[in-house]
Amino acid sequence: SLLLNEKMPGWLYEVKMGATTIWERWNSVMPDGKINPEGMNSLNHYSYGSIAAWMYQELAGIKIKEAGYKKVKIAPRPEKRLGFIQCCMDTASGRYQISWKYKSENTIVFDIKIPFGCEAEFCYCNMSRKLYSGKYMIEEKLQC
Repeated sequence: SLLLNEKMPGWLYEVKMGATTIWERWNSVMPDGKINPEGMNSLNHYSYGSIAAWMYQELAGIKIKEAGYKKVKIAPRPEKRLGFIQCCMDTASGRYQISWKYKSENTIVFDIKIPFGCEAEFCYCNMSRKLYSGKYMIEEKLQC
């Protein structure tokens, strides 16, 4: 909800206000477009930057299991309000690519690419399977 909120506090509030970087405070720029007079208004600040890590780890589901990303766990948490995501992550072991999209009200499709020489444990709801280097399209009924 915080990611999709267009009002303060919310990530999309900053975007709607023209932000291309993360602000130090939710209200560094006021709704009227003026800088907040209270101070501490860096418009290029990492204070809330962990949202990017959260998107990789939770929405895309990429979690490291072995140094250098030779082994990962991919446990995405799809969100209907987003509809789909596409994610690529360059690591020391190569590029992981994960996307998911809702095919219908009851079905979700995952497209996954595992780099050469790597493996992943793919987990969704109560299902778990091992994936090795290559491309995978996994279609699942919404069950959780």
